[in-house]
Amino acid sequence: MGKGWGRAVRAWRGAVAAALLAAWPAAGAAGPAEHHAVVLNGDLVGSAFLIEEGVAVTNRHVVRGLGKGGAVTLLGPGDGWAEGWLIAVSPRMDLALLGVPTGFLPAVEAVDAPVVAGMAVMTTGIDAGEGGSGARETIAGVVLDPRTDLAAFGPGLVAWLPGARPGFSGGALLDRHGRLVGMVTALRPAGGRLAAAAGGGGRADVEAFALRADALRAEVRRLRAGGG
Repeated sequence: MGKGWGRAVRAWRGAVAAALLAAWPAAGAAGPAEHHAVVLNGDLVGSAFLIEEGVAVTNRHVVRGLGKGGAVTLLGPGDGWAEGWLIAVSPRMDLALLGVPTGFLPAVEAVDAPVVAGMAVMTTGIDAGEGGSGARETIAGVVLDPRTDLAAFGPGLVAWLPGARPGFSGGALLDRHGRLVGMVTALRPAGGRLAAAAGGGGRADVEAFALRADALRAEVRRLRAGGG
């Protein structure tokens, strides 16, 4: 009965995710794909998005090995690309700031989403196993715990994100109105132990830890003011 129940739950979650994806985004709202950039840092592949004009955010583990000013390649929607450079790395959370040429991508909305358990969320990412050459994928899920602070990563939340996998690290997690909820940072099989998203395998039934938008923005301001 246990295995059968598990299959039923996974099937139900899959149907919920498909329904959420079909309903997104709300009229006039920008989806996460419009804000998404692939980050290529040698063998490391992750995601990033603009938090403000000229400044992108990604996870610290995506830019591992880079010093201040170190270059990464950013692939935008379509055939757009640019060279980004490391501005700062947070000592407090799994966060790094990248300088990005003006006009490369639109920044996320300045007003963040109010976060509650059960709210629908969406993110865009790429399979790191394909070395950045694969297609982007947009997936929908649900917030499970709106407040989960983990010392290894920072202040965050946990969302059910079926299909998320390595390469989604650093992607924007948005609500259906295009407002920022957080940044995807770590993955685990549902019920498993969280690990950096760059280092584990993806599967159908996945929970993700995301840095919360309010904490993320506060740390960006601190780093921009010279606190990194």
